[in-house]
Amino acid sequence: TLAGMAANARYYRDHHVRFFRAEIGPMWAFDGPKVWLRLRQLWEPDLDLDAGLRQYCDAAFGKGGAEMRALYRHWAGKRPDVIADGVTPMHMPSQTTGDSWRDAGAQFLAVSAEDLDYSLAQVAKARELDGSDMVSRRLEMVGTFFEDSRTLYAMKELAETSLDPSAERNWS
Repeated sequence: TLAGMAANARYYRDHHVRFFRAEIGPMWAFDGPKVWLRLRQLWEPDLDLDAGLRQYCDAAFGKGGAEMRALYRHWAGKRPDVIADGVTPMHMPSQTTGDSWRDAGAQFLAVSAEDLDYSLAQVAKARELDGSDMVSRRLEMVGTFFEDSRTLYAMKELAETSLDPSAERNWS
């Protein structure tokens, strides 16, 4: 969450952290705002994160910025704010925190079809509001991420409802 990011930034400042590494690879569509805000915080630990998220979304998604800000705030609300000693799971190894957000299978246990459908609806609203070429391409990337996530979620649901784990299987 934004509150968790703020807590981390203060922790980094107070403990003289000199190095930060972010890995997002193909996850730009989902993690882009987090990384952008985190990098800004390295220079300004007390950055107003609400204003920063607004700036990011308005710059990246034009007239659809408000819809995308709501989407990112929705997902930020899925994480705990602060879990231990004023620090969020973002900078603690998953082995010590049980941070399921580093485990794709466990992630689907914490979301619902409604979360994914909401996200796709927000992307569609943003597309309606700003059809410029660059914004459309960015929204396509975000939309593709959530379409893929929705498909994976549906596959998980189908497996849970169609396979009886106690039944014997003869695959030959």
